[in-house]
Amino acid sequence: RYADAPPAVAFVRGFGLKQGAIAATVAHDSHNVLAVGATDAELCRAVNAVIAARGGMAVADGEHVDVLELEVAGLM
Repeated sequence: RYADAPPAVAFVRGFGLKQGAIAATVAHDSHNVLAVGATDAELCRAVNAVIAARGGMAVADGEHVDVLELEVAGLM
């Protein structure tokens, strides 16, 4: 979030997400963008929505995206 760097990618087990994606900048210690999702396209939509809001939380389901903008440092 604060510098250009390649994304860190990992597999997540036990999250239970069958469709859609969630992205957020509220991540203790780093406050980088964290995201989990069922498809690459939904992950991209959720992450891009958080970036466009300059911090916050977003959910994407298919083409639909909702964002909670957190205007104070992307945390509040």
